[in-house]
Amino acid sequence: MVHKFSHLVSICCGIALVLILMITLVTDTNPVGLSRNILSNSQKVKKLFCLPGEMFFDGEDTFFNVSNGNLKTLDFHGRCIKQEDISDRQILWSGPDVLVLSEGSYIEIRDKDGQNVLGRQDILENMRVLDVSKRFLLIAGEKAGKEYAALLGKQGEVLWLKMQDGKIISGNTTSTGMFTALAVLDEDICGKIVMVNSKGEVAWSLTREYLPLFVRVLDDNIIAITENGAFAKNDKKDLWDIDFKGIVTRGHIDEDGYISAVIAEKFSEFSKEKQYKIIEISPQGKVLWSYVLDEKPEDIQRIEDFIYILDESGILILTRQGLLKSKINIKGIKQFKVVDSSHIIVFQNKKSCLLEILEGRK
Repeated sequence: MVHKFSHLVSICCGIALVLILMITLVTDTNPVGLSRNILSNSQKVKKLFCLPGEMFFDGEDTFFNVSNGNLKTLDFHGRCIKQEDISDRQILWSGPDVLVLSEGSYIEIRDKDGQNVLGRQDILENMRVLDVSKRFLLIAGEKAGKEYAALLGKQGEVLWLKMQDGKIISGNTTSTGMFTALAVLDEDICGKIVMVNSKGEVAWSLTREYLPLFVRVLDDNIIAITENGAFAKNDKKDLWDIDFKGIVTRGHIDEDGYISAVIAEKFSEFSKEKQYKIIEISPQGKVLWSYVLDEKPEDIQRIEDFIYILDESGILILTRQGLLKSKINIKGIKQFKVVDSSHIIVFQNKKSCLLEILEGRK
């Protein structure tokens, strides 16, 4: 009888242990230990074509290749449709609906296939694209030694041009152009976020002790990642504020307001070594999950339902739930651009390759 009772207790303890493990996996904000072991095999990929120089995607079915000042327009099979000499210009942006080039202080906006010039304007020196929406192009640059931001329409028309007191770090505009947020490092080495209305006037602004790195406008609110945290705010109140235990090295805020931030933390108080971790935060300021990375990340991109993280050994692919999907084990990738869930452009050894992500793993 005692023997049977002991056996029953052992079975009950075993069931309890399994239940505790299941609850931990469901409720823990770091739910990836299981997926790290199960799905650690490398992802199968196929090189569709490679070309010297850089490669860009137009957002639909066309690629651009730039090498030695020559711009080639390619189809999805790598066949050249058109080429031209752009040795006096550089590509600032390639994406859905538009191709943007610059030549000195001139900006040239073309249609998505790069065929027709929609507009050409003399605006700013040292231009860079901050954000592109369906109808607008947000840029930053210099004029007479001062920093400016400008909002352009897709025909190249200047909607507003505004001087900023400091260096513009990042920016985002709404799909309507009603509001634009600019993250600025001001002359006092403080972080500032400026909300600009459709006329280029400052609607409101705020100053932070820590530098804002990434910013997005969501409704009437600002969501931002700083060098050591994240927050959301509008002109009336603070919505939420989170402090990280380390320094932000990479970050992304998607159009729905979800935050992916890579944090560099110390292993311990007595260690100089750093541990890198990605944290996912909802638009409401809730930490959804975290994932400890094996290597220092060089870039992070979030497309559709996946997060792509570049390190020295390849590209790690996580789901939006923080589970490891797979890893593309190709060393030496300097840059990458996700085309869609099945294709990625990688740049390595002075050439660009279009990779197809195949079903299954090695």
